[in-house]
Amino acid sequence: MDLEKFRSANIASLIVSDVKADYKNAEFESIYHLFVPRYRPYIRALIGAPERLNHKLFNYRGLPEKNQITRYFDKSILKNWGKRPAERRFRTKAPINSDFVPLSHVAYNSENDEGPIKKEELNNMNIDDFELLKAAQSDSFEDFNFPPDKKAQILNSRLRQNPQDIEGWLMFIKLQDELIADMEFAARDNTVKTRASAEKKLEILKTALQKNAASVELRLEKVKVMEQLYGPTDPQVEKEWKQLENRHLNSIKMWKGNIQMHKNDRALFKLDYMLALVARCIDRIQNMVNGNIRSHQKEQGSEEFLVELIVLYCKLLLETGNLPKVVAILQAITEFYIFIPELDLKNFNPKNLFEKFWNSGVPRVGDEDAKGWKNSKMIRIPSKEYEEEKLKEFDEDYKGYLGAQLKELEENEKALLEKCQENGLSHPQVWSLVEKCRDEFTWRSLRFHQEKLLNEYCWSEFGYIKDIEPVLVTFPEAKYSEKLICSLLKLLGCVIPGEVDLSQEAILSAFGILPNFARNYNGLYEFFDRFLQMESATQEFRGKFAVARLQTFQQQVKLENLEPSDRKKRVLNFVKVLIASFPDNEIIINLISCYGAEALEPFDSASALKTYRKLLSVVKRDIWQIPEEMIRIAYLRIAVAMCRCLPYYHKRRTQDELTKRSFLNILGALGYFKEMKGEELNNDDIKARWIDRIKNLKEATPNPNLAWLGDEFALTLELASLFVYESAPFSMKLTEFEGFLKSIADSGLTNSAIMEFRIMVNSEHVHHFKNADFRAYRDIVNEAIEKFPTNVSFLKAYIDSNKYQAARIFLRKECQDEATKLVRHCGLFYLEKRAHEILAMESSPNNIDHIRHALEFIAPENCCSFLPDSTLWRVLLDFEKQHGTSKQIDNAFLLAFKQCPWSKNLLLDVAEKKLNVDAFLTDISNYATSSGFRILCYTDEVDLLLMPNA
Repeated sequence: MDLEKFRSANIASLIVSDVKADYKNAEFESIYHLFVPRYRPYIRALIGAPERLNHKLFNYRGLPEKNQITRYFDKSILKNWGKRPAERRFRTKAPINSDFVPLSHVAYNSENDEGPIKKEELNNMNIDDFELLKAAQSDSFEDFNFPPDKKAQILNSRLRQNPQDIEGWLMFIKLQDELIADMEFAARDNTVKTRASAEKKLEILKTALQKNAASVELRLEKVKVMEQLYGPTDPQVEKEWKQLENRHLNSIKMWKGNIQMHKNDRALFKLDYMLALVARCIDRIQNMVNGNIRSHQKEQGSEEFLVELIVLYCKLLLETGNLPKVVAILQAITEFYIFIPELDLKNFNPKNLFEKFWNSGVPRVGDEDAKGWKNSKMIRIPSKEYEEEKLKEFDEDYKGYLGAQLKELEENEKALLEKCQENGLSHPQVWSLVEKCRDEFTWRSLRFHQEKLLNEYCWSEFGYIKDIEPVLVTFPEAKYSEKLICSLLKLLGCVIPGEVDLSQEAILSAFGILPNFARNYNGLYEFFDRFLQMESATQEFRGKFAVARLQTFQQQVKLENLEPSDRKKRVLNFVKVLIASFPDNEIIINLISCYGAEALEPFDSASALKTYRKLLSVVKRDIWQIPEEMIRIAYLRIAVAMCRCLPYYHKRRTQDELTKRSFLNILGALGYFKEMKGEELNNDDIKARWIDRIKNLKEATPNPNLAWLGDEFALTLELASLFVYESAPFSMKLTEFEGFLKSIADSGLTNSAIMEFRIMVNSEHVHHFKNADFRAYRDIVNEAIEKFPTNVSFLKAYIDSNKYQAARIFLRKECQDEATKLVRHCGLFYLEKRAHEILAMESSPNNIDHIRHALEFIAPENCCSFLPDSTLWRVLLDFEKQHGTSKQIDNAFLLAFKQCPWSKNLLLDVAEKKLNVDAFLTDISNYATSSGFRILCYTDEVDLLLMPNA
């Protein structure tokens, strides 16, 4: 019987079924959809059904069929119905007497605060439905332990309500892998599942891009899925990449995603291709910044991104062993930006002139006898009258230097091979050691492009202008070129004051858990010293790079494994040399003396304190009234360093000993330090003076060019708050200290230097006074971690002050910020290693696998950063070499190299294990050569080197 031929007089009694979502009903998928019975497709209406029957059917409580259809309000029915809105009924899964949740005060969703959900709707919703509604309206469902199909249901509801939710689309696409795994072909070949998942993702992406056509994230995801489905070299994929680059030419996200997808794919990685990709990106962003491209507007932060790209270009070269090219780029950038001569740009092109200077063989910045481009004779195009004799003199001196380097290398290599033969090392181990030895002596690029030099010194390279030209960009402001030079120096191992380093190596070193990966490059630190000496001679970098020379030398001394007395002697001698290079600059001399005393403090605190007192005794007026800002901050830094070196009042050894309390009394009252004994000072007057100084500094604007030296407000607040702590009674010390900080520095507590000092004082108080509240100290550390999640010292204090299990849960918690995640994951490694060492000291049973599992968890999680970094993988490989089996070493290397195909260090590290497999050496050597790595010792050469007469 064809029911469509009949029309019921009782329109309100019709039973209908949905096949499309009703977007006005927010709970359609979660509540409404699940418990409607399936009807046959040809039933469109039930003619003449009584109201009681309809009521029974709509409140059907039986189990739903597995294959359900959705409900649909037929357009013809709605037309006859007068387009009245459908009646919504919230069906219950629980019995009638179940408890309902009063939800009248719950917001409709997280983004719409217009008012609460209607009370009549909420009173008909049971507890299970409410939990599902909460999940659908929240930003994330990770906290809800739902199966994949329920997660998909929640995301469907979320995306219907807000189709512009890019994060929701990406989560839904990622969820398809779990959904496909649960389907009927889950037991089949992985290829089938991968293809089915990719096809499903492309369908979802098509819908998502229709609603978000301008989304870079979705288009990057589309290319990623297409590469997974068709392969990276498929014409469709290449066409999609070209369209993406042309459409989002100015997008920083697009370029970062493009570079990251090609950088970490072993099947695709080739150094030449990656450098060309980065160079193309540099060219586009540079033209955008300079206004040469008018079709797209530059994004905010394009200048900083341009600096990051140049650093990435150099980092790729560095990771693949091309250190001479990185050194050449550093020299070229410094000559081009800092030592560029004053030219009439209408008549001369700076890049063309620079190429003539670069190829001339004149010493460059960092070389001996270098004077800088602007002070050389190669400012303009060379003429016949150019001093050829001077150039010839440079030539002869340079050949003599290269000959000495080559002779030293041959002697070191000969001694190394004799040692290898005595110990019976395998071919891969010999290859690794010889490669490192040659690399450590040939880290410079040749200055002269002569066939004789290139043939005689075959391991050295000439710094061609074609390798340098892609990074010689034009910056709109000088601060970006300064930042670039500091970043490259930091990349090569220099210590630059005021520069924050969040690389894996720097973070692990700050935790004190970094294995000794240091390489002793012959003459590199002398090069750094000459480089920084030339930089410090310029007016804008004088103080900063003078301090950088001292701190870089201090780091070099640490790597030499000397005795403490010898280290102290070497640092003292270098400080004297450094002071002698600034004979007429009193403030630079005081700065160097202050930093030198800080370097000597761990070896001889008495000598350091004597130096501080001598430096402060020169000042005879109020420090805060000195007009020159750099001099003022320098003396404040010396005062803070001296104060930290003094003992607390409750730790004084004699009655007349100078303590923090007496020092701060004198400094607060006079504004400078002088020896005073037996004089009474009014604490209230001194405290009022400290408060006045702080209030004046809160209103002042700090100079960003002196941020490396210190924050004047933070330095003054440290002295003032420590005065309050020292002058308070024992029972009220911490209370008055915290109260003073919060009352004076309400906004200052967001300063990391103040927070670090605050934790230091609280730690001292808790460990000295037995009745102190340790929970208050832990709360302060928790507050510091929340405000400064990337600060290693705060995280270290958090781990030390919390129980193992609580700290472990916190450190493994999901984190969106890449830098914060890296710091916490390194903290997890520190936690596991610390727990293992404590148990070992107590002779308690412990399992080394906890450290292995931590490294296996954190290494792959942090290998996809923008700058390539394989340090965590190298730590895991080093751990397996010490504690693991040969199979575990191989597995760790295969996992590491799959994600870090650009790391030459991984090849050298894995070759050091005791292997006698020549095929392994051949494989890694062939890969390194084909991928663009700089290889100095080839496979066939190892046999020749191990021969007795080699």
